[in-house]
Amino acid sequence: MKRILIQPSTLPDLFKPLPWVITEDGEVEDQDLWKGDPVTLVGFQARFDVQRLDLLVSDWMADPQRAVGMYPVFVEQTDPNVDGKTYAYQVAVQEVQVLPDLPTDTNPLPGKGLPAVKPTPMRVFHTNNFRDAHFDPPGTHPVTEVFRYTAEEVDLKHPEVHLSDYDTATDTQLDILLLDSAFTLFNVGDDPTFFDPPDERAVDYRRRRNRSLSIGDVIAIHDRFYQCSSRAGWVLLDERPVVKPDEHEPTSTPYVPREGEPDPDAGLADDQEEVA
Repeated sequence: MKRILIQPSTLPDLFKPLPWVITEDGEVEDQDLWKGDPVTLVGFQARFDVQRLDLLVSDWMADPQRAVGMYPVFVEQTDPNVDGKTYAYQVAVQEVQVLPDLPTDTNPLPGKGLPAVKPTPMRVFHTNNFRDAHFDPPGTHPVTEVFRYTAEEVDLKHPEVHLSDYDTATDTQLDILLLDSAFTLFNVGDDPTFFDPPDERAVDYRRRRNRSLSIGDVIAIHDRFYQCSSRAGWVLLDERPVVKPDEHEPTSTPYVPREGEPDPDAGLADDQEEVA
């Protein structure tokens, strides 16, 4: 199935919105995140102040670049019992990208129940170039460590992660499940609408004035570093990312270890140490 990523332009407050991934029938993917706002793309209009569909989804699919500079028109349906509302997004499309096909086997883990998860140390890094990280190859930009936490089995029980059919997993498969859970946690984990009660780790993350986890950001699981890439998945980096906390963006707060907290990088060879 054809899938296209739409990246809106930077908002007036210099915040670059998360992109949407649209299927060939106009549906907006990642509804665990969007929760119906939006749910469907119906087309594009050339001017925000003129409510007229100038480009239908069916025509756009044949030539995705036509949408650049136009305003996407969505249907919002946060309540299945209420008719959806159509609206134009306030910011024009900056870039579109046709994504690779997803594998046909989307549930490789047999059985039922949940994988066994030991407490797993996780480290969260923000990209130092939020603007360009959506489009540049993984590992291009330096990062800043902003948070540390421990993932537990409960992280695989959030409804957003969809693990009801999973039983066993390889290390890589389990990593992906924990990464997907982290993405949910640090986007909506502090919101009582999605987490009741809010997850204290997400609350602490927000209290430190950190933005939502997004494309270009990196999560470390043990010595494995994964980058969130174009909302098409997580990419295992071949090398450790360069860490430069002095170059962090205003929406990221460098993590300061607590007194006596173990150094996860202790014992690294000189040529592997992170760059300060």
